[in-house]
Amino acid sequence: MKLNPKERVLATARRQTPAVMASTFKATPEMERQLMGHFGLTDLEELIPTLDVCHLHWPWKYIRPRGMQNVRKEGDVSFDIWGVGRKTVCCGDATYEEMVYHPLAAARTVADVEHYDWPTLDDLDFSHVPAECEAYAEYALSLNDWMIYENAWQMRGSEQFLVDLAMNESVARAIIEHIEAFSWEIVRKIVELAGERFQFFGSADDFGTQQSLFFSVETWEKYFGPGYCKVYEYAHSLGLKTWLHSDGAVRPLIPRFIDAGLDILDPLMPTIPEMNPYKIVPEFGADLCFHGTIDVQNLLPFGSEAEVRDEVRRQIDTLWRGGGVFMAPSHCIQPGTPLRNILAVYEELNRQ
Repeated sequence: MKLNPKERVLATARRQTPAVMASTFKATPEMERQLMGHFGLTDLEELIPTLDVCHLHWPWKYIRPRGMQNVRKEGDVSFDIWGVGRKTVCCGDATYEEMVYHPLAAARTVADVEHYDWPTLDDLDFSHVPAECEAYAEYALSLNDWMIYENAWQMRGSEQFLVDLAMNESVARAIIEHIEAFSWEIVRKIVELAGERFQFFGSADDFGTQQSLFFSVETWEKYFGPGYCKVYEYAHSLGLKTWLHSDGAVRPLIPRFIDAGLDILDPLMPTIPEMNPYKIVPEFGADLCFHGTIDVQNLLPFGSEAEVRDEVRRQIDTLWRGGGVFMAPSHCIQPGTPLRNILAVYEELNRQ
């Protein structure tokens, strides 16, 4: 009997190996449109059954309040609920949203942080949450509003916030506390509205670069560990599996993630030696599940179709058979990636 997407996702989260693996299609909008054109589709979500994946970008559908992004616009700059300004920048055939305004960049004291016009629940719309949960009942559902480090540096500026963590603890803590407090309000509101319909709790903070962490393990434990421990404990009390998206070389933090209560880590990055899935899965697979193992930096854009197929089959035979691995790209598939390589991934994934 073929399992529906939710059943496949939950089986994988329990480290089982469903007859059809839990997989995800994850790409930039440009590549989504290219693939839709190839199949003659008009609705993005038609890619789910076409590729036989569990969902787009993540194995679960995540449901958020409306009003987090594009709150207001000034010229060609769009502002989110935190006051961060972004501008669309073209890079060849691709477009990306680049941050051009950090609302707390000029803050010097805790008083400056406290006087900022912080968002409230009244700024958000939750009215759609119950109906959206009902509409996606056959999919695994995740609430996804815990992003502390990234929201903090986006409000402050990346370099300045790293300086704060090292040299201005009071300002760093004030910013983190406000972001955590509002994130808690969002989480509890969604749980109040439809908590019993969710199976997963999501978080997203890129703690790593291609070579190393942005800061020391001790800094993570000092500023971010307590909040993660508390929110993951809360998620587990509701029976939810926890997942974290954190790009980069985060190997030194993995034991801390596990201690905090993490269940699923995304992604594993084959181009970073210490994050290679063939190293990480055997080392931490008893404690964690993993999402995102198909390399989008070298293999998919520059490999041959035969190389792509060989690697996908290797991962199926060596990683997936042991359970606990959601097959997916290691990040969004980028413009310029040959369509034949993308199709090869999903043809091989669905041959079992």
